[in-house]
Amino acid sequence: MNCKACDRDAGERDFCPIHLKAYKNIIKVFECWRKALRISWREYLSEIAQNSLTGEWAKEVASYLVNIEETRNVEKS
Repeated sequence: MNCKACDRDAGERDFCPIHLKAYKNIIKVFECWRKALRISWREYLSEIAQNSLTGEWAKEVASYLVNIEETRNVEKS
């Protein structure tokens, strides 16, 4: 299976080891951001995807997750 963010080999996971680490960090930090800024998951992902201080791997994961959310919202309509 290929990584959802970069097409590298991901084994049986959605992300390769590099993007999996970034994904776990995104999940881990969300609660702090949510409490501090009172933002939604989607807003959080958009913020970190646009933040110049965010690492490239985290940006790629965040962008992927935002696109997935948009796709799900369109499918529900």
